[in-house]
Amino acid sequence: MNKQEIDWFVSGLMEAAGSRELNDIIAHLDILLRTVPVASPLLHGGLARYVRTPSFEAMYLSDELPDEARAFTIAHEIGHAILHDPCELSHVQQLYKTGEKESDASYFATKLIDLSIDPIEWEGYSTEQIAAAYGVREDAVLYIAKKEKAPPAATGGAEQ
Repeated sequence: MNKQEIDWFVSGLMEAAGSRELNDIIAHLDILLRTVPVASPLLHGGLARYVRTPSFEAMYLSDELPDEARAFTIAHEIGHAILHDPCELSHVQQLYKTGEKESDASYFATKLIDLSIDPIEWEGYSTEQIAAAYGVREDAVLYIAKKEKAPPAATGGAEQ
């Protein structure tokens, strides 16, 4: 899926939900949001998971998900809910954890929460360091940097 199509989905979702607020969007989509223990089999070894069945949709978040990652993670899982076929989600979810569908969901999340990064504040930091500070995936940092036409980050990183 191309970025322009994802932008269109984000815009349409915000219009339909009447808001950019994640709780409003989850309510509009009628997705059950639950926090579960990190060891829960519902998470399949991750920190978050979106599930769609014929009778309900749910998003499960680990009780160990860092607060700074919560908004991005919820927006990322909403991206899966909106962008991806339910059969793919239930049958091959583990196969695309780092593939195109994950990248699409990350891009969707950056657009939905309108994440921006001040390139001057983060000059000299690695993409990995910036992603960790914001609680986002590294590909999200690269999307934001490209959007803002700033260099994504140094490769080595600043000493902390």
